[in-house]
Amino acid sequence: MEEVQAVDDEQRAGRHGSAGLFLFEKGGDAVDETPEDLAALETERAANKKLADDLADEEQRRRMAEEKDREDEIAVVRQINVEYSITAEEEERERRVHEYEIAKVEDEMMRRRGQVAAIEAAEEERNRRISEAENVQIQNLRERAFSQELAVKAMEKERVRRLSLPEHRERAPSSGLERFYSCKSVDADKEGEAAGKSDQMEMMDGLSEIPVVHGSASKVLVDENSKWSCFIASENAQEEKNQLHALRLSLEEELKAERHAKYIELVGDVRLLRFLRGHKMNVSVAATKYREMLALRQKLKLDDIRDDVVNNNKIPDEFPHFQKIIPHLPFLDSYDVFSTPDGHVFHFEMTGYADFQKLVTDVTEEEWQTFFLYSMEYRALKLDQLSRQHESWCKRYSSATSRVFLSLVLTRSY
Repeated sequence: MEEVQAVDDEQRAGRHGSAGLFLFEKGGDAVDETPEDLAALETERAANKKLADDLADEEQRRRMAEEKDREDEIAVVRQINVEYSITAEEEERERRVHEYEIAKVEDEMMRRRGQVAAIEAAEEERNRRISEAENVQIQNLRERAFSQELAVKAMEKERVRRLSLPEHRERAPSSGLERFYSCKSVDADKEGEAAGKSDQMEMMDGLSEIPVVHGSASKVLVDENSKWSCFIASENAQEEKNQLHALRLSLEEELKAERHAKYIELVGDVRLLRFLRGHKMNVSVAATKYREMLALRQKLKLDDIRDDVVNNNKIPDEFPHFQKIIPHLPFLDSYDVFSTPDGHVFHFEMTGYADFQKLVTDVTEEEWQTFFLYSMEYRALKLDQLSRQHESWCKRYSSATSRVFLSLVLTRSY
Protein backbone atom coordinates (compact mmCIF):
# COMPACT_ATOMS: atom_id res chain seq x y z
CA MET A 1 0.00 0.00 0.00
CA GLU A 2 2.80 2.35 0.87
CA GLU A 3 4.54 1.48 -2.42
CA VAL A 4 1.45 2.43 -4.42
CA GLN A 5 1.28 5.72 -2.55
CA ALA A 6 4.93 6.41 -3.37
CA VAL A 7 4.32 5.74 -7.06
CA ASP A 8 1.38 8.16 -7.02
CA ASP A 9 3.56 10.78 -5.39
CA GLU A 10 6.26 10.35 -8.04
CA GLN A 11 3.71 10.64 -10.87
CA ARG A 12 2.22 13.72 -9.26
CA ALA A 13 5.66 15.19 -8.87
CA GLY A 14 6.36 14.49 -12.53
CA ARG A 15 3.17 16.26 -13.64
CA HIS A 16 3.32 19.32 -11.40
CA GLY A 17 7.03 19.67 -10.75
CA SER A 18 8.78 19.64 -7.41
CA ALA A 19 6.24 22.03 -6.01
CA GLY A 20 3.61 19.34 -6.05
CA LEU A 21 5.53 17.40 -3.43
CA PHE A 22 5.03 20.15 -0.92
CA LEU A 23 1.43 21.03 -1.57
CA PHE A 24 -0.14 18.13 0.20
CA GLU A 25 0.97 15.85 2.83
CA LYS A 26 -0.04 12.23 2.52
CA GLY A 27 -0.65 10.40 5.61
CA GLY A 28 0.10 13.53 7.61
CA ASP A 29 3.86 13.05 7.65
CA ALA A 30 6.45 14.79 5.37
CA VAL A 31 8.70 12.57 3.37
CA ASP A 32 12.36 13.50 3.29
CA GLU A 33 13.86 13.67 -0.15
CA THR A 34 17.07 11.99 -0.83
CA PRO A 35 19.95 13.64 -2.70
CA GLU A 36 19.16 11.51 -5.66
CA ASP A 37 15.60 12.81 -5.67
CA LEU A 38 16.81 16.38 -5.38
CA ALA A 39 19.27 15.88 -8.23
CA ALA A 40 16.53 14.33 -10.33
CA LEU A 41 14.23 17.22 -9.52
CA GLU A 42 16.95 19.73 -10.31
CA THR A 43 17.66 17.97 -13.58
CA GLU A 44 13.98 17.93 -14.44
CA ARG A 45 13.66 21.60 -13.49
CA ALA A 46 16.63 22.51 -15.71
CA ALA A 47 15.14 20.50 -18.56
CA ASN A 48 11.79 22.22 -18.10
CA LYS A 49 13.45 25.65 -17.97
CA LYS A 50 15.39 24.90 -21.13
CA LEU A 51 12.21 23.68 -22.77
CA ALA A 52 10.40 26.82 -21.64
CA ASP A 53 13.25 29.01 -22.96
CA ASP A 54 13.23 27.15 -26.25
CA LEU A 55 9.49 27.55 -26.47
CA ALA A 56 9.79 31.27 -25.61
CA ASP A 57 12.53 31.73 -28.22
CA GLU A 58 10.46 29.88 -30.75
CA GLU A 59 7.42 32.00 -29.89
CA GLN A 60 9.53 35.13 -30.15
CA ARG A 61 10.89 34.03 -33.53
CA ARG A 62 7.38 33.21 -34.66
CA ARG A 63 6.12 36.59 -33.57
CA MET A 64 9.11 38.29 -35.22
CA ALA A 65 8.47 36.32 -38.38
CA GLU A 66 4.80 37.30 -38.25
CA GLU A 67 5.78 40.92 -37.63
CA LYS A 68 8.23 40.81 -40.53
CA ASP A 69 5.62 39.17 -42.76
CA ARG A 70 3.14 41.85 -41.72
CA GLU A 71 5.67 44.60 -42.45
CA ASP A 72 6.53 43.02 -45.79
CA GLU A 73 2.84 42.77 -46.59
CA ILE A 74 2.32 46.41 -45.58
CA ALA A 75 5.34 47.43 -47.70
CA VAL A 76 3.97 45.50 -50.65
CA VAL A 77 0.55 47.07 -50.20
CA ARG A 78 2.16 50.50 -49.84
CA GLN A 79 4.22 49.93 -52.98
CA ILE A 80 1.12 48.81 -54.83
CA ASN A 81 -0.73 51.90 -53.62
CA VAL A 82 2.19 54.11 -54.67
CA GLU A 83 2.23 52.52 -58.10
CA TYR A 84 -1.54 52.91 -58.35
CA SER A 85 -1.20 56.53 -57.27
CA ILE A 86 1.57 57.21 -59.80
CA THR A 87 -0.44 55.50 -62.53
CA ALA A 88 -3.55 57.46 -61.61
CA GLU A 89 -1.56 60.70 -61.48
CA GLU A 90 0.00 59.97 -64.87
CA GLU A 91 -3.39 59.15 -66.33
CA GLU A 92 -4.79 62.37 -64.88
CA ARG A 93 -1.88 64.34 -66.30
CA GLU A 94 -2.34 62.76 -69.71
CA ARG A 95 -6.07 63.47 -69.51
CA ARG A 96 -5.44 67.11 -68.66
CA VAL A 97 -2.81 67.43 -71.40
CA HIS A 98 -5.23 65.86 -73.84
CA GLU A 99 -7.99 68.23 -72.73
CA TYR A 100 -5.56 71.16 -73.01
CA GLU A 101 -4.52 70.10 -76.51
CA ILE A 102 -8.16 69.73 -77.52
CA ALA A 103 -8.97 73.15 -76.05
CA LYS A 104 -5.98 74.67 -77.81
CA VAL A 105 -7.01 73.13 -81.13
CA GLU A 106 -10.55 74.38 -80.63
CA ASP A 107 -9.25 77.88 -79.81
CA GLU A 108 -7.03 77.81 -82.88
CA MET A 109 -9.95 76.68 -85.02
CA MET A 110 -12.13 79.45 -83.60
CA ARG A 111 -9.34 81.97 -84.16
CA ARG A 112 -8.89 80.78 -87.73
CA ARG A 113 -12.63 80.97 -88.32
CA GLY A 114 -12.59 84.49 -86.88
CA GLN A 115 -9.67 85.44 -89.11
CA VAL A 116 -11.37 83.98 -92.17
CA ALA A 117 -14.59 85.78 -91.27
CA ALA A 118 -12.70 89.04 -90.72
CA ILE A 119 -10.80 88.64 -94.00
CA GLU A 120 -14.01 87.85 -95.86
CA ALA A 121 -15.73 90.84 -94.26
CA ALA A 122 -12.79 93.09 -95.09
CA GLU A 123 -12.72 91.76 -98.65
CA GLU A 124 -16.45 92.30 -99.02
CA GLU A 125 -16.08 95.82 -97.64
CA ARG A 126 -13.16 96.50 -99.97
CA ASN A 127 -15.10 95.17 -102.96
CA ARG A 128 -18.08 97.25 -101.91
CA ARG A 129 -15.97 100.38 -101.65
CA ILE A 130 -14.26 99.63 -104.94
CA SER A 131 -17.66 99.06 -106.54
CA GLU A 132 -18.96 102.30 -105.08
CA ALA A 133 -15.85 104.14 -106.21
CA GLU A 134 -16.15 102.65 -109.69
CA ASN A 135 -19.81 103.62 -109.84
CA VAL A 136 -18.95 107.14 -108.70
CA GLN A 137 -16.15 107.27 -111.24
CA ILE A 138 -18.44 106.06 -114.02
CA GLN A 139 -21.04 108.62 -112.99
CA ASN A 140 -18.39 111.34 -112.96
CA LEU A 141 -17.20 110.29 -116.40
CA ARG A 142 -20.76 110.38 -117.69
CA GLU A 143 -21.33 113.79 -116.16
CA ARG A 144 -18.05 115.01 -117.60
CA ALA A 145 -18.92 113.63 -121.04
CA PHE A 146 -22.31 115.27 -120.82
CA SER A 147 -20.73 118.54 -119.73
CA GLN A 148 -18.23 118.32 -122.57
CA GLU A 149 -21.04 117.67 -125.01
CA LEU A 150 -22.93 120.67 -123.67
CA ALA A 151 -19.78 122.75 -123.90
CA VAL A 152 -19.18 121.69 -127.51
CA LYS A 153 -22.76 122.54 -128.42
CA ALA A 154 -22.47 125.88 -126.68
CA MET A 155 -19.19 126.63 -128.46
CA GLU A 156 -20.76 125.71 -131.80
CA LYS A 157 -23.71 127.94 -131.03
CA GLU A 158 -21.34 130.77 -130.15
CA ARG A 159 -19.40 130.20 -133.36
CA VAL A 160 -22.58 130.38 -135.44
CA ARG A 161 -23.65 133.51 -133.60
CA ARG A 162 -20.34 135.19 -134.32
CA LEU A 163 -20.51 134.15 -137.97
CA SER A 164 -23.91 135.82 -138.21
CA LEU A 165 -22.57 139.18 -137.05
CA PRO A 166 -22.58 141.97 -139.74
CA GLU A 167 -18.86 142.69 -139.46
CA HIS A 168 -18.06 139.04 -140.07
CA ARG A 169 -20.54 138.90 -142.96
CA GLU A 170 -18.84 141.85 -144.67
CA ARG A 171 -15.44 140.14 -144.50
CA ALA A 172 -16.68 136.77 -145.69
CA PRO A 173 -16.50 135.90 -149.45
CA SER A 174 -19.63 135.10 -151.44
CA SER A 175 -19.14 131.34 -151.32
CA GLY A 176 -18.53 131.59 -147.61
CA LEU A 177 -21.71 133.67 -147.25
CA GLU A 178 -23.73 131.00 -149.01
CA ARG A 179 -22.38 128.33 -146.69
CA PHE A 180 -22.95 130.64 -143.75
CA TYR A 181 -26.58 131.36 -144.63
CA SER A 182 -27.29 127.71 -145.24
CA CYS A 183 -25.84 126.90 -141.82
CA LYS A 184 -27.68 129.84 -140.34
CA SER A 185 -31.05 128.59 -141.59
CA VAL A 186 -30.40 125.20 -140.05
CA ASP A 187 -29.23 126.78 -136.83
CA ALA A 188 -32.28 129.06 -136.81
CA ASP A 189 -34.51 125.99 -136.90
CA LYS A 190 -32.54 124.47 -134.02
CA GLU A 191 -32.85 127.69 -132.05
CA GLY A 192 -36.59 127.65 -132.62
CA GLU A 193 -36.81 124.13 -131.24
CA ALA A 194 -34.79 125.13 -128.17
CA ALA A 195 -36.76 128.32 -127.42
CA GLY A 196 -38.30 126.80 -124.29
CA LYS A 197 -34.91 125.81 -122.86
CA SER A 198 -33.48 129.23 -122.07
CA ASP A 199 -32.18 128.16 -118.63
CA GLN A 200 -30.31 125.24 -120.11
CA MET A 201 -28.82 127.43 -122.85
CA GLU A 202 -27.65 129.93 -120.23
CA MET A 203 -25.86 127.10 -118.47
CA MET A 204 -24.36 126.03 -121.81
CA ASP A 205 -23.17 129.58 -122.40
CA GLY A 206 -21.47 129.46 -119.02
CA LEU A 207 -19.79 126.18 -119.91
CA SER A 208 -18.55 127.48 -123.25
CA GLU A 209 -15.42 128.81 -121.57
CA ILE A 210 -14.49 125.46 -119.93
CA PRO A 211 -11.54 123.81 -121.69
CA VAL A 212 -12.08 120.23 -122.74
CA VAL A 213 -9.32 117.89 -121.50
CA HIS A 214 -9.00 114.65 -123.43
CA GLY A 215 -7.20 111.86 -121.59
CA SER A 216 -4.82 109.45 -123.21
CA ALA A 217 -4.87 105.68 -122.99
CA SER A 218 -1.14 105.80 -122.16
CA LYS A 219 -1.68 108.13 -119.19
CA VAL A 220 -3.31 107.65 -115.82
CA LEU A 221 -5.46 110.38 -114.30
CA VAL A 222 -4.34 111.29 -110.77
CA ASP A 223 -6.05 113.37 -108.07
CA GLU A 224 -9.15 113.36 -110.24
CA ASN A 225 -11.48 115.15 -107.83
CA SER A 226 -9.08 117.87 -106.70
CA LYS A 227 -7.65 121.05 -108.11
CA TRP A 228 -4.32 119.27 -108.69
CA SER A 229 -5.84 116.83 -111.20
CA CYS A 230 -3.42 115.86 -113.98
CA PHE A 231 -2.21 112.95 -116.10
CA ILE A 232 0.93 110.84 -115.57
CA ALA A 233 2.46 108.74 -118.32
CA SER A 234 1.82 105.04 -117.80
CA GLU A 235 2.45 101.77 -119.62
CA ASN A 236 -0.70 100.23 -118.14
CA ALA A 237 -3.01 103.07 -117.17
CA GLN A 238 -6.06 101.02 -116.21
CA GLU A 239 -4.15 98.65 -113.92
CA GLU A 240 -2.31 101.50 -112.22
CA LYS A 241 -5.58 103.36 -111.79
CA ASN A 242 -7.19 100.36 -110.10
CA GLN A 243 -4.18 99.69 -107.87
CA LEU A 244 -3.95 103.37 -106.99
CA HIS A 245 -7.58 103.35 -105.94
CA ALA A 246 -7.04 100.20 -103.84
CA LEU A 247 -3.98 101.75 -102.17
CA ARG A 248 -5.91 104.90 -101.35
CA LEU A 249 -8.66 102.80 -99.76
CA SER A 250 -6.07 100.89 -97.73
CA LEU A 251 -4.53 104.16 -96.49
CA GLU A 252 -7.83 105.95 -96.01
CA GLU A 253 -7.27 106.74 -92.31
CA GLU A 254 -3.60 107.74 -92.71
CA LEU A 255 -4.33 110.09 -95.62
CA LYS A 256 -6.92 111.96 -93.56
CA ALA A 257 -4.51 112.89 -90.76
CA GLU A 258 -5.19 116.48 -89.79
CA ARG A 259 -1.79 118.01 -90.41
CA HIS A 260 -0.39 116.43 -93.55
CA ALA A 261 -3.74 115.92 -95.31
CA LYS A 262 -3.14 119.24 -97.09
CA TYR A 263 0.35 118.26 -98.31
CA ILE A 264 -0.39 117.30 -101.92
CA GLU A 265 3.19 116.13 -102.51
CA LEU A 266 2.74 113.70 -99.58
CA VAL A 267 -0.84 112.43 -99.86
CA GLY A 268 -1.40 113.02 -103.59
CA ASP A 269 -1.70 110.25 -106.15
CA VAL A 270 1.72 111.09 -107.62
CA ARG A 271 3.42 110.14 -104.35
CA LEU A 272 1.25 107.04 -103.94
CA LEU A 273 2.03 106.03 -107.52
CA ARG A 274 5.75 106.24 -106.71
CA PHE A 275 5.26 103.76 -103.88
CA LEU A 276 3.26 101.41 -106.11
CA ARG A 277 5.79 101.46 -108.95
CA GLY A 278 8.66 101.15 -106.52
CA HIS A 279 7.17 97.94 -105.09
CA LYS A 280 6.00 96.31 -108.34
CA MET A 281 2.34 97.36 -107.96
CA ASN A 282 1.96 95.37 -104.73
CA VAL A 283 -0.71 97.27 -102.79
CA SER A 284 -0.03 95.55 -99.46
CA VAL A 285 3.73 96.18 -99.52
CA ALA A 286 3.27 99.74 -100.77
CA ALA A 287 0.79 100.48 -97.96
CA THR A 288 3.17 99.06 -95.35
CA LYS A 289 6.10 101.09 -96.66
CA TYR A 290 3.95 104.23 -96.80
CA ARG A 291 2.94 103.79 -93.15
CA GLU A 292 6.59 103.30 -92.21
CA MET A 293 7.41 106.51 -94.08
CA LEU A 294 4.73 108.41 -92.13
CA ALA A 295 6.08 107.05 -88.85
CA LEU A 296 9.60 108.13 -89.84
CA ARG A 297 8.30 111.59 -90.77
CA GLN A 298 6.74 111.92 -87.35
CA LYS A 299 9.91 110.73 -85.63
CA LEU A 300 12.17 113.14 -87.55
CA LYS A 301 9.60 116.00 -87.51
CA LEU A 302 9.65 116.31 -91.28
CA ASP A 303 6.30 118.11 -91.32
CA ASP A 304 7.92 121.03 -89.49
CA ILE A 305 10.77 121.03 -92.00
CA ARG A 306 8.31 120.96 -94.89
CA ASP A 307 6.37 123.92 -93.47
CA ASP A 308 9.61 125.85 -93.01
CA VAL A 309 10.66 125.24 -96.63
CA VAL A 310 7.25 126.14 -98.09
CA ASN A 311 6.21 129.01 -95.83
CA ASN A 312 9.60 130.74 -96.06
CA ASN A 313 10.12 129.79 -99.73
CA LYS A 314 13.58 128.43 -98.97
CA ILE A 315 16.04 127.18 -101.57
CA PRO A 316 18.99 124.83 -100.92
CA ASP A 317 21.36 127.77 -100.34
CA GLU A 318 19.22 128.80 -97.36
CA PHE A 319 19.02 125.40 -95.71
CA PRO A 320 20.53 125.09 -92.20
CA HIS A 321 24.31 124.45 -92.17
CA PHE A 322 24.58 124.77 -95.97
CA GLN A 323 27.48 127.24 -95.66
CA LYS A 324 29.36 124.81 -93.40
CA ILE A 325 28.91 121.83 -95.70
CA ILE A 326 29.38 123.29 -99.18
CA PRO A 327 33.11 124.19 -98.79
CA HIS A 328 33.94 120.58 -97.91
CA LEU A 329 31.45 118.88 -100.25
CA PRO A 330 30.76 120.95 -103.41
CA PHE A 331 27.54 119.96 -105.19
CA LEU A 332 24.80 121.40 -107.40
CA ASP A 333 21.13 120.47 -107.88
CA SER A 334 19.62 121.26 -111.28
CA TYR A 335 16.05 121.78 -110.07
CA ASP A 336 16.04 125.48 -110.99
CA VAL A 337 18.77 125.37 -113.67
CA PHE A 338 17.73 122.83 -116.31
CA SER A 339 16.08 119.44 -116.75
CA THR A 340 15.61 116.82 -119.44
CA PRO A 341 12.62 116.98 -121.81
CA ASP A 342 10.91 114.43 -119.57
CA GLY A 343 11.47 116.58 -116.48
CA HIS A 344 14.29 114.54 -114.93
CA VAL A 345 16.85 116.51 -112.91
CA PHE A 346 20.47 115.89 -111.98
CA HIS A 347 22.52 116.22 -108.83
CA PHE A 348 26.20 117.00 -109.43
CA GLU A 349 28.90 116.43 -106.83
CA MET A 350 32.54 117.37 -107.37
CA THR A 351 33.89 114.45 -105.43
CA GLY A 352 37.48 115.25 -106.38
CA TYR A 353 37.24 118.56 -104.50
CA ALA A 354 35.57 117.02 -101.44
CA ASP A 355 37.41 117.08 -98.12
CA PHE A 356 35.76 114.40 -96.04
CA GLN A 357 38.15 114.76 -93.13
CA LYS A 358 37.22 118.41 -92.60
CA LEU A 359 33.58 117.59 -93.28
CA VAL A 360 33.59 115.10 -90.44
CA THR A 361 35.55 117.47 -88.20
CA ASP A 362 33.61 120.71 -88.84
CA VAL A 363 30.11 119.29 -89.34
CA THR A 364 28.40 117.27 -86.63
CA GLU A 365 26.17 114.34 -87.39
CA GLU A 366 23.13 116.31 -86.19
CA GLU A 367 23.95 119.22 -88.52
CA TRP A 368 24.51 116.86 -91.45
CA GLN A 369 21.22 115.07 -90.75
CA THR A 370 19.30 118.36 -90.51
CA PHE A 371 20.66 119.56 -93.85
CA PHE A 372 20.02 116.18 -95.45
CA LEU A 373 16.38 116.15 -94.23
CA TYR A 374 15.81 119.64 -95.63
CA SER A 375 17.26 118.49 -98.96
CA MET A 376 15.03 115.41 -99.01
CA GLU A 377 11.87 117.45 -98.33
CA TYR A 378 12.84 119.98 -101.00
CA ARG A 379 13.46 117.13 -103.45
CA ALA A 380 10.01 115.63 -102.74
CA LEU A 381 8.34 119.00 -103.37
CA LYS A 382 10.24 119.65 -106.61
CA LEU A 383 9.80 116.16 -108.05
CA ASP A 384 6.06 116.30 -107.38
CA GLN A 385 5.81 119.69 -109.14
CA LEU A 386 7.90 118.53 -112.11
CA SER A 387 5.94 115.28 -112.44
CA ARG A 388 2.66 117.16 -112.63
CA GLN A 389 4.12 119.75 -114.98
CA HIS A 390 5.60 117.23 -117.45
CA GLU A 391 2.91 114.56 -116.88
CA SER A 392 5.58 111.93 -116.31
CA TRP A 393 7.36 110.17 -113.47
CA CYS A 394 10.24 112.59 -112.92
CA LYS A 395 13.38 111.32 -111.20
CA ARG A 396 16.59 112.73 -109.75
CA TYR A 397 19.86 111.22 -110.98
CA SER A 398 23.21 111.33 -109.21
CA SER A 399 26.45 109.60 -110.10
CA ALA A 400 28.48 110.33 -106.99
CA THR A 401 26.07 110.22 -104.06
CA SER A 402 26.62 106.58 -103.23
CA ARG A 403 30.40 107.01 -103.16
CA VAL A 404 30.11 110.09 -100.95
CA PHE A 405 27.96 108.35 -98.40
CA LEU A 406 30.24 105.31 -98.43
CA SER A 407 33.26 107.55 -97.82
CA LEU A 408 31.46 109.30 -94.97
CA VAL A 409 30.59 106.00 -93.35
CA LEU A 410 34.15 104.73 -93.64
CA THR A 411 35.59 107.99 -92.31
CA ARG A 412 33.28 108.11 -89.30
CA SER A 413 33.99 104.46 -88.57
CA TYR A 414 37.66 105.16 -88.08
